[in-house]
Amino acid sequence: MGLWGLIISVLSLIVGLIYPAIGSIQAVESSGTEDDTQWLMYWLCYSLISIVELLLWSVLRYVPLYREIKVAVLAWLVLPQTKGATWVYEEVFGPFMHWARKEVAKAPAIERFLTREPLEKPVVRSPEEDSAQIAARKQKLAAIVHSTTVSFEKELARIAEIADPAQKKKAEKAFDKSLVRLTKIVEKADGSTSTSFFSPLASGVKTQ
Repeated sequence: MGLWGLIISVLSLIVGLIYPAIGSIQAVESSGTEDDTQWLMYWLCYSLISIVELLLWSVLRYVPLYREIKVAVLAWLVLPQTKGATWVYEEVFGPFMHWARKEVAKAPAIERFLTREPLEKPVVRSPEEDSAQIAARKQKLAAIVHSTTVSFEKELARIAEIADPAQKKKAEKAFDKSLVRLTKIVEKADGSTSTSFFSPLASGVKTQ
């Protein structure tokens, strides 16, 4: 291995492992989800590259500039300016998983197997039992909405009292990420009806 080969190996180590490891630790400690997606998808891509290398190294070793191309691809995946791993998720894996879930839904037996749903017989309830179940769920929903609203309002009040502009901006960014995460949960559960649910909180963010 010459000097150039040593440089490429060191760059591959830094770009492919050390920098992503530091970014992953920071993502675990942060309150947002965007960086989680970036680094989860990076490690998935890195694992796929490693598997391909393991299986086809006898061929890849003869590909001109393969090591340089690999370093360039890893840099594209990890650098904040490009966020290639996020692009791979949004343009490749995300649409593929959405399509795969739709296809699996066409075969209930496979869907039950993948989600580990037990094969239970439907329980027939009386109208009174149905009404009681609905009332209990409404009460639980009201408690959850109230608790969520109070928590967000307390956080907004805390942010308003922060004097340091940098810390305040950081807290506002974390708050907005939490709001987006909750919105996405509701959108997945009930289409696009989350706007009315979170509109008071969203308006609170704008007024700060």
